[in-house]
Amino acid sequence: MKKLTVRIALVLALLCATSGSIVSAKVKSKSLTFGTDFWVGNTLVKKGTYKIVFDDQTNEISIMDKTTTIAKVPAQVKKRESNKRAWDVSLVTVGDRMTLLSLAFPETSQTLLVNDATGLAEKTQGEKTGVEKPQ
Repeated sequence: MKKLTVRIALVLALLCATSGSIVSAKVKSKSLTFGTDFWVGNTLVKKGTYKIVFDDQTNEISIMDKTTTIAKVPAQVKKRESNKRAWDVSLVTVGDRMTLLSLAFPETSQTLLVNDATGLAEKTQGEKTGVEKPQ
């Protein structure tokens, strides 16, 4: 009986270990240079090179300067029209502010709509401006 209990415990431990790796989040990150200042939610992001991180488990976009998170915002995932080889970043003017509307990583089939700007996506086409090629 003791041998059976040990075997069952071992099988359960193996199942837990393998299921944990299956559920783990896929985090995508790449560097991107912005040529203009813009807002993400209530955070001003100055022009410069940042690491853009998307966590598909939490559906959050993070904009990082080396190890510091400058802005973090929830996003909605939409199907991208085509798998482009370049970044696709949309900024829109709201009042006197340039606001991040959406972005898409190179060679992906997803566009990430910023939740703070989701209502804006329906009202405007957005302006693709101020973005330079990644380094």
